Formats: sequence, structure tokens, C-alpha cells
Amino acid sequence: MKDADLRKIPWAVMEAGLVALFAALACWLRYRHLGMLGLYGDEDHSFLAVKGVLETGWPQMPSGMIYPRGLIYTYLAAGFSFMIGLSEEALRLPSVMFSVLTLVLLYAVARDLRGPIEALVTVALFTVSTWDVEMARFARMYEIFLFFFLLSAYGFYRGFLRGEKGWRVAVPVLFFLTVTLHALGVFLLLLFASVFLVRLPEGMSTRKAIAYGGAIGIADVAWIKLENMPYVNAFRDAVLKDGDPGEGLRLPQVELVRSVLGAWPDSGMFFGVMAVVTAVFLLLVQRVTTGGSRVSTWLIASGMVIAAGTHTYVIAVFLIAYQIYTSGRGLAATFDKPFWPYYGFVVLTAGLWVGWALSKGIDGQALSPKATLELLLSYPFMNFRVLKGAFPVMTLIVVIGALILFHQASCQAYRASSAFLLVALLGPLLAIGLIRPWPWIGYLFMIYPFFLVIYACTIVHGCQWVAGIISKPQEGLIQPCRTGAILVCSLLLAPLLARGHSLSEALAISDRTYATPVQDVEIFEYLKHPDHKTAALYVRNHKGAGDIVIAMDFISAAYLGRIDFLLRTEGYLVPGLQLKREIFMGCPILHNLGELQAVIESQPGGDVWLITSSEHWGPHLKEPILSSEVVGMLEQNRARVIYVGQDGETRVYKWTRGISEAGHPNTL
Repeated sequence: MKDADLRKIPWAVMEAGLVALFAALACWLRYRHLGMLGLYGDEDHSFLAVKGVLETGWPQMPSGMIYPRGLIYTYLAAGFSFMIGLSEEALRLPSVMFSVLTLVLLYAVARDLRGPIEALVTVALFTVSTWDVEMARFARMYEIFLFFFLLSAYGFYRGFLRGEKGWRVAVPVLFFLTVTLHALGVFLLLLFASVFLVRLPEGMSTRKAIAYGGAIGIADVAWIKLENMPYVNAFRDAVLKDGDPGEGLRLPQVELVRSVLGAWPDSGMFFGVMAVVTAVFLLLVQRVTTGGSRVSTWLIASGMVIAAGTHTYVIAVFLIAYQIYTSGRGLAATFDKPFWPYYGFVVLTAGLWVGWALSKGIDGQALSPKATLELLLSYPFMNFRVLKGAFPVMTLIVVIGALILFHQASCQAYRASSAFLLVALLGPLLAIGLIRPWPWIGYLFMIYPFFLVIYACTIVHGCQWVAGIISKPQEGLIQPCRTGAILVCSLLLAPLLARGHSLSEALAISDRTYATPVQDVEIFEYLKHPDHKTAALYVRNHKGAGDIVIAMDFISAAYLGRIDFLLRTEGYLVPGLQLKREIFMGCPILHNLGELQAVIESQPGGDVWLITSSEHWGPHLKEPILSSEVVGMLEQNRARVIYVGQDGETRVYKWTRGISEAGHPNTL
């Protein structure tokens, strides 16, 4: 054995030991107190689907509808439930298991793409990530989806950007499995955009890769359509009043463009100046273009015009960035003369939009400077805003890291790994920002591994730069000591700048119990843990055979076995939509105060129980699912609250049939 090989042994042993240590710590954090919280969020969907599998062999909901989402998760959870009983712990075990598997996979991916130090820093952060600890203790398909999304993306990298045939054969299967777990898996197709940024291996052409991706896309879309069929049929049978689905999907860009077009007589000057600016821009592009493909140049210029016309300037910025990228000089080419017309076009047209928004606004109402800026930058910066809110310093460092990757990929012979990381992070981020009118942190979970890798790489790169200044190689510091020092510094520095990535914060997540305040140690708005369980069990243990149970959330049904009515205001799914019954439970829906009063006052015999849910009503909600009339009635009837959950917010109301305690009719 050579001396060099002998020197590698201690590092390899240490590396393997650290990964094993991180995996063990991750498993402990995620499994600890796993069943100490009742079901929350959409875990009721999982409970009912798994219960259906145990009873019928199919994920059949109480309404008779087959639940098609996350089938891999559902059957795994059913297997654990069959072995240890249907419980919160059994439902969450698949998520814990795949979270640890994702950690190991993430280490392998980061090591291959960047190096061992970067990989160790990445998995160290993942181990204590409050985001992943939370999701790993969530009885849904998201952790399994994350594993397959990362594996599929890595398979694409190995198969298409490095030319390994075995991985290329596996890609369609991996992509399809990912889509069966969650429809967001379709964003894996965006990885095929990276074939435009790298020099492909011999035997692989851009056209062939895109055709391959198109075939996978057709299969994925076909599955998504098939998966949606149970929902479509259920909604068709349950609709009482049609709503406007377009209202919930209206993008901010559409509003301002519609307002300008609607004010046609007043917008002549706007369109005239915009046309002049566009004509000058196209003329200058023709004059300054000296080399490269003229077809590509004109396609990019046309895209710039469309982006400016819809004030979607992030698209314009990325079109310019593509030209800078293909220059082969990276960020050094930013101020080259051929790009000046593009910068001027962006500035002038953006100025026109700002002027219109400040003076005319939307539907004749002028916007404030802040509202104007938010409108122009709404896509996709609302997603960046979510990440920045959760990880402020970390997000800034990732932006810096992305610029470094951009420069590396452009200058270093179109380096495949750098281009892959850029597309894997930015592709889904931009696409989600385009299709969603409002941001939600849950839809960004799939880009989290790439977010961590870029962050870790930037931290390690910074430590290496500082080490190079402090200690030059000729000063006698041997390489193993230097490498170890950089690793230790990176492991210490990375968590300090990454909010939500410390052992104490991860322990706070796994310490939660029923009595933990709903807002305690929250870093994401949607991760709330109201006490549905003890409230539902109280009703189950005290209600009579002829009693009626109304709930604001059918999580209660998981513990009660059934509920009689669901209380939701019109339009809680789609603006204006009313459903006769809940599509999963099959029970009728009460839409307003009148329907609620009718149930309480007119049912013959038995008591009426109502279980509230802080997730669906209260001043903290921007769009309460209950009407103000219903909320007012509940507040006026606080005397009828006979149980409060351990979270201090969930309430159980009871209306007793016949005569009240005061000897008067029991009315509202």
C-alpha cells in the first residue's frame, strides 16, 4: 500500500464516522416523542387513507372516494400500522425512516458534486434542521417525496450531464415514482433546461435530451390527470354552488396589465412610449450583435419584449444572464458593451410601469411606492421572501453562492455540477412563483437539499479563502491539518449564520407535546399544532348515542370515528364555491350561521357538540374559513364551552336538548 493511500485511511474513517454520528443523531431527534402530538394539518387525510387500506386493501375514505396521493407513503404507513397498531407513531415512522435515508443520500450527492468537506457541512445542517425535523415528524408523503426528488435529480445529473447509461435508464422510473408521491415532482422536468448550459457527453445531444424529457413529461402529466380523477368526480357530485377557480389563481402581473388594457383611451401615451423604447432596443441589438447565433439573439430579444410587456422582469434578468453565461467569461462579462441595450430597455420599461402604477394604478386607484415595488417584483420574489423570512442570513449567503456557481459554470468549461445545482434550485423556485399567486413554504421543500448544498459550499469556500490568507502552503502547514481546520471552522460557522439549524432549536421541535403553545418555537407560519386529539376524545367519552357532532376540521373524525357536520364558510376552497358535503368524510357542510342554527335548534333529541379549530378561525387568519357572523355567535356563547384543549385554544361547545340549566328553552 502506498504512503498516499495510508494517509487517506484516517480521513476516510473519520468521514464515515461523522456521517454515522449525524445519522444516529438525526434518527434520535426525529423519533423522540414521535407520538406525543395528536394529528394536525393534513395528517387526517393520511389517517383515513391508511385506515381504508387496513380495512379494504385500498386507500378508501369514509365517503367512498379513493385517495390517490402518495400511495408509496400510504402503504408503508399501513404496514407499520398493521405491525404496531394504527397510531400517530405508526403513521409518522415512514417519514422518520426516509428523512434519515435522505441524509445519507444528501451526503453522497453533495460529496460527488462538490467534495467531502462540503458534504459533511451539508449533512450536519440537515441533521439539526428544524424544517426537516418538523417534516420528518409529519404523517404525510413529503419526506418520501424529498428523498425521491433528490434521487431523481441526481439520477438526471449522472445520466444526462455525465453520460452514464444506467442512470439514464433509471430516470423515467424515478421521475414517475416522484410524481406519484406529489404532483410537484413534475418540476423535475425543468432539469432538462441544464442541457442548454453544459457541454453534453459524447452520444448525447440537446435535441435528444429534450425529446427524452418530453416523453417523460407526457407520462407524468397522464398520471397527474389520472390521480385527479377521484377529486374531479367527488367535486362534481358534491357541488352546491359553483365558484371561480380563476380568482384563486390570478397572478399579480395580470392585474396591472388588465388595468392598462381596460383604460385604453388613457393609455395611448403609455403604449406609444413603450413602442418607441422597444423599437430603439431592437435596433440597438441588431447593431451591437457581432458574433454568435443571430437566431438565439433574436429569440432572447423577443423574450425581453414579452417580459417587459408583462412587467415580469425576473424573466428579463434571466435572459440577460443566459447571454452572459454563454460568453464563457462569467460575471466578468457583465458590463460588456453588447449588454448595454438590454440594461437600458429594462430600466426604461420598468420606469414606465412604475409611472403608470403610481399615477393610474389598478382600476383607477393609484398604488403606493411600496405596493408598486411589490407588484413589479412579486414573481418570484415572494418565494425568496418566504425563504428570507425563515432563514434571513442563510438566504443572502445562498444568493452569493449562486453567483459564484454561475461564474464557475460559465468560465470553467461549462462545469456540469455548478450548472446542475443552479437549475435544481432556481428552476422549481421560479416555476412555483409563476403558478402560485401566494407563497407557501411547504411547496419549497423539494429545493431544500440544493439550498443547503449551495449554502455549505459558500461557507466552506469562505473558510478556504481565509485559510489561504492566514497560512500559505509554504509556511509548513501540512495538508491534513489544513483540511481539518477548514472542516472544523466550517462546521462551527455554518450553524451560527443559519437560523433554524441548531441542536437547541431541533430539540425544541421534538420536545413538543399537547400542551405546547401553538406559536411556540415556530419558524414557519403553517406549522401549527392545535390539540385536536384531547378535544375529540373528550367528546367521544361524554357524548350520547343520539348526539350530533359538528367540527371545523375532520381531524376530529380520526379520533371520534365519524362527525355529523363540517362547519366551513362558503368559498373556503375556491372563491364562491359551496359543497353539499365534504368529499373525504361524506358528511354535510354547514356554510353559514343560519344552517348552524338550524342544526342546533331543530334536531329531535340528543345534544349538539361543536369542536373548534384554531387553524380555521380567529383573528390570526388573513382569510378566515368561518364567517364573521359564526365567529361572533361562538364568542357570545362562550358560556357553553365545557372543555378547552391543552393548547389553550381548541374549544368544545355543548348545546343540551330540551330545557337549559335556568329552566328556559335551550336556544341561541
